[in-house]
Formats: sequence, structure tokens, C-alpha cells
Amino acid sequence: MDTLLHPMLVHFPIALLITSVLFDVLGAWLTRESLREGALWLLVLGVLTGLAAFASGDVAAEAAEKAGVAESLIETHEHLAGATLGVFGALLVWRLLLRNRFSPRTRSAYLMVAIVGLGLVALLALAGLWRGLGARRRHLERVQRDARVAADRGRQRLDRLVIYGQLLF
Repeated sequence: MDTLLHPMLVHFPIALLITSVLFDVLGAWLTRESLREGALWLLVLGVLTGLAAFASGDVAAEAAEKAGVAESLIETHEHLAGATLGVFGALLVWRLLLRNRFSPRTRSAYLMVAIVGLGLVALLALAGLWRGLGARRRHLERVQRDARVAADRGRQRLDRLVIYGQLLF
């Protein structure tokens, strides 16, 4: 069950962090405080769910290694996850220190760092997708191999039945 937890959790921080930055951009453009407040709450939830996804990733990494996923790919995914959490965690601390009030200059700097964070989210998602696709491909290959073996055994049994049938008649 723990192995299945990570792929279910990762979608929450991805969606929440992307939406947080989107709310920030819209809030700056439309000068709406409600969007800035929403962005803060989305960021808090995104970082918290990101921590949960990161914690559940250890179990998923062990399962991925057993499934034959390259360790270097798993480590890349882990490093990207740590960097992404670091960026968005720093943004959250920065935002809390400013009490969610930005000057035009700090808003621009904040948004630039947030966009870097979005780039990390994209890389992280791609690395996870690549890892997941590799594990699924290997699983499919095993299933196909097992199906071929079962089909061969079935043919052999059928051949034996035909031979036994010919011997009887």
C-alpha cells in the first residue's frame, strides 16, 4: 500500500504549487488582495503536501529499485524533489516574513524565484513520469513474457492430448 501512496500524493503539490504561482501572477496583474491571500494558502498546502509526497517517496524508491529502475534516475528524482521543496519552502518563509505584503520590487523578485520553482516542478514531474513509465514498461515485458510461457505450456499440453487421442483411436 505504501508503494501506491507516493504516486497518489504527488499530484497535490504539483497542482497546488502551480496554482499558487498562477494566483500570484494574476494577483499582481489584477491587484487583488484576495488572490494574494489565496496564493499564500495554496503555497502552504503545496509545501505540506510536498513534504508528505517526499516522505512517501522513500518507499516508492525502494519498490522502483526492485522493479529495475536505474538508481541514477531515482536519485535525480529525489534531488529535484529536494530542490523543489527547498525553493517553495524558502518562498513560504519569505512570504511569511513579509506578512504577505509585497512592494513592486519584492513581488518581482518573488515571482522570478517562483518561476524557477515551477521549472523544477516540471523537471520533477518529467523525471517521475519517466521513472514510472520505465517501471510500467518492465512490468509489461514481464507480463508478456509470462503470457508467452503460459501459451507455450498450453500448446505443449494440447499437443500431448492430441498425441494421446491419436493413440487411443
